[in-house]
Amino acid sequence: MLALPSSPAAAVAALVLVLCSPWPRSTLARSLDASTAGGCSLSVEGGFTGRSTALLVDTRSRPPTWLLPTRTNRSKVLRLDRGQTFVASCPGSRNQVIGLQHQHGELECDGGALRAVASSIPKAINSRDLTCKKPAHAELRPGSKCSEGGRWFNVGFNVSGLGFVPLFGVCHNVDLGSTLYAAHRLHGASIDAAQDESKRPAFTQGLSDLFVGYSPDDAYKKSRQQATLMQLLGVKRAKEVLDVSSLVRGHLSPDGDFLWAPHQWATYFYANVAPQFSSINGGHWKVVENLARKLASQMQAELMVYTGTHGVLTLTNGDGKKVAIYLEPNKRKIPVPEHIWKVIYHPANKSGIALAVANNPTLSGRDRGASHLCEDKCAEHGWPKDLLKDVRKGLVVCCTIQQLKQAGVRLPANIRAEKVLRGPSR
Repeated sequence: MLALPSSPAAAVAALVLVLCSPWPRSTLARSLDASTAGGCSLSVEGGFTGRSTALLVDTRSRPPTWLLPTRTNRSKVLRLDRGQTFVASCPGSRNQVIGLQHQHGELECDGGALRAVASSIPKAINSRDLTCKKPAHAELRPGSKCSEGGRWFNVGFNVSGLGFVPLFGVCHNVDLGSTLYAAHRLHGASIDAAQDESKRPAFTQGLSDLFVGYSPDDAYKKSRQQATLMQLLGVKRAKEVLDVSSLVRGHLSPDGDFLWAPHQWATYFYANVAPQFSSINGGHWKVVENLARKLASQMQAELMVYTGTHGVLTLTNGDGKKVAIYLEPNKRKIPVPEHIWKVIYHPANKSGIALAVANNPTLSGRDRGASHLCEDKCAEHGWPKDLLKDVRKGLVVCCTIQQLKQAGVRLPANIRAEKVLRGPSR
């Protein structure tokens, strides 16, 4: 049974440990080089079945990690060394790996073919066989305290035969219904081989002791937002704001940073989102997320990504007074953040950068300059300098890690950046 980290610091450290461990690169959470004779190559696009793909776990590493595909020329493949074994699992009641006729099983790459270990199944296993009868569902597992008023939650899967295997984590303030930050690994050698999954699930609370006494589903509805902003700002001012953009569920650890479809779906917990204006979420913040993936791919490196919230957004009401915005204003729950930030950190050389967006598409005049979380360093460090041009898409600045801390953002202690991480090449 895989033991869960006992604290948020230990949980984040465990993520970093995999990146900085002395184990050979082949034991990290990535697909393995099958260039040796007798290796196996499984097509991602021609075989694996999206949302119903079985969970694939590399048990050679400690702790166990996820097997991930890579891209070779135009093909997305999962490569395995000759003799390599791994576990395929489809957790859940009455679930099974279709090709194994069992909930889980160990497989081995044997002379170019994949075969079940200790099984009566005589045939070679192909990627289509590694399909679940029904999709595997992720779970939230609570831990101890983190940051100011937060509680750590691991998001992952209960893998049959191995126990809970974490995928990413969030530091969530249960009392406020607000997440301080999320942390995950970005696999640069695999990011271009991600499964294409067009369907998206509904967001879920995950645990009964989260969002108690109110519904985040209802709070995010446009009709409810209109009523909320009318209550806080007045009818005319609320209409002015909503005519620019409404609020959506903004991913902290985004689905696009994960490789397998079940992992992508695991990001759809309310503890992994923050209220973000739609024009910003689909505007410059989308650019920021794509830049992180582009950099990881160009570096072919494993990066740690932390994405969090800072402050509570205030907007002027009809009387010109500043009012704090909450999606549940009567209970003062689900605060709309003033800023959303993303730290991209390379543990191997202790370099990092932070990109922060002002979560307000209605800024004008002096308020635009005052909204920056730090003095912009984008151009100085090779990041795009045009992310300050369109307020509706979100004003984004680049900060050093030290600048972000000086702005009052509380970061995990594991981020020990000694230099600035430069942006991806054009």
